[in-house]
Amino acid sequence: MAFGVMDAAKQLGIGWDTFHTHVAPNVKWVRFGAKKVVSRAELERFLSERGERFLP
Repeated sequence: MAFGVMDAAKQLGIGWDTFHTHVAPNVKWVRFGAKKVVSRAELERFLSERGERFLP
């Protein structure tokens, strides 16, 4: 499954500006003409690599 820019931001629970600044430059995109999508697996990879453990 793959998501366009706005849907990918929604899947992560963040706004377009935050996605554009912090996520988009760090994931692999697939282009279909003018449309570009990012896979669910790529978003999961991004989150996994940047995850931190917070102690209460």
